[in-house]
Amino acid sequence: MSKRIHLSGTFVLAALAACGQDPVRAVPAETIAANILPASTAIYGGTESDYQPSLIRRADGKLMIVLERLAPRTNSGDLLVSTSADGGATWTVPAPIINTKLNERHPSLVQHASGTYSLFYIQVDGRGAYTIQRATSANGTAWTNHGAVNLGWGTAGDMNPSVILEADGSLTMTYQRSNGSAFVGYIARSLDGGVTWDARRTTVSNGLAGMLPRVAKRASDGRYMVTFQANGPGGQMAIYAKTSADPYAWSVPRVPVSEGENAHDSQPIVLEDGRFFVTYGAVAGDAGYNLYYRTTDGTAWGAPVKLTTDASQFDVQPHPILHGTPGHVVLSWGRQRAGASDYDIWVNRDLVVQ
Repeated sequence: MSKRIHLSGTFVLAALAACGQDPVRAVPAETIAANILPASTAIYGGTESDYQPSLIRRADGKLMIVLERLAPRTNSGDLLVSTSADGGATWTVPAPIINTKLNERHPSLVQHASGTYSLFYIQVDGRGAYTIQRATSANGTAWTNHGAVNLGWGTAGDMNPSVILEADGSLTMTYQRSNGSAFVGYIARSLDGGVTWDARRTTVSNGLAGMLPRVAKRASDGRYMVTFQANGPGGQMAIYAKTSADPYAWSVPRVPVSEGENAHDSQPIVLEDGRFFVTYGAVAGDAGYNLYYRTTDGTAWGAPVKLTTDASQFDVQPHPILHGTPGHVVLSWGRQRAGASDYDIWVNRDLVVQ
C-alpha cells in the first residue's frame, strides 16, 4: 500500500521510529452503516486524479470543496474548486485556483465572518523544500497568494496543514514536520486571520511521530481534539487522539482510535450534541481501504462504524462537515478503484450518525 500512502501527501519514510507505549485498550467490534453507499456520488467523473477534499458550507448555504488534482506519473498537484447549490446533489466542474509549475497539495479551506476565504496548503519547490502557503479570496474564484506562513522554525519543512475557524474569528492550525527520524505533529494559532502565527512550535504528539494531525474544537467547553497517525502495534499505521482544554498543553496520553488495521487519514469534527466525530480510512482485514467513524464525548468511545464495504475500491481522506440537521453530516472523500490510478471526489449528502 505504499502507493496509497505516497498519495496522501505525507511522503512517509520507509521506517518510522516507534511511538511511546499506550495503555491497553480494547477496541469494540465494529458495526456497519448501511445508508452511505446508495446516497453517494462523485462530484466529477473525469479521467483526472482528484484527491484530498477540503469541504465547507459557505455563509450563503452553498457547499464548497477545494481539492488537489494530481498529474500522471509525478503526482504533482494543482488545487481546484467546485461548488454545489443544491446540498451536494450536483457540482460545478472543478476549476483551477492554484496551478503554478510547483507541486501544491493538501488544501485546508476556511471562510471568515467577513465572507472572505483563506486557503492553506503545502507547496514543494524545485529543491524539494516544503512550505505551508496562504492564499485569500473575496469570492472563492480569484485567489491571491501571500507566500509561506511563518511558524517559527526558520527553515522549510512545514507540511500538511489542517485549519479551523474558531467562534471568535481566530484560526487554529495543526501541521507536521520531520525531526530527521519521524514526522512530528504540531499546533499553532493566529489572531489576525492567518496573516501571522505564534512561533511556540507546540507539539501535539510529545515530539514523537504524529503524521497528518487534524484538529477540532468543542465550543461548549473549549476542549480541543487532535487526531493523528503513527506506527502502532505490529508496525501497522494507527490512528490516535488527544483532547485538551489548552491548545498549548498536550502531555496527556494518546488514545487509540484504530490500531492493527493499517489506518490513515483521520478527521475530527464536533456534532451538535457535543460528541467528537472522527472519520478515517482503514484496511481492517479486507482488500481495500474503507471508511469508518467513531464518536466520543471526550472520555468514552463508541464502537467503530464501517461506512464503505467495497473491497474493489480505495476510500481515503474523508472530510465531514455538519449537515444542518442535528446528528447528520455531509461527508466528502477520495475514491479509487483498486489497481487504478484515477481518484475521484465523492460526497454523501446526508449521513446519519449513530
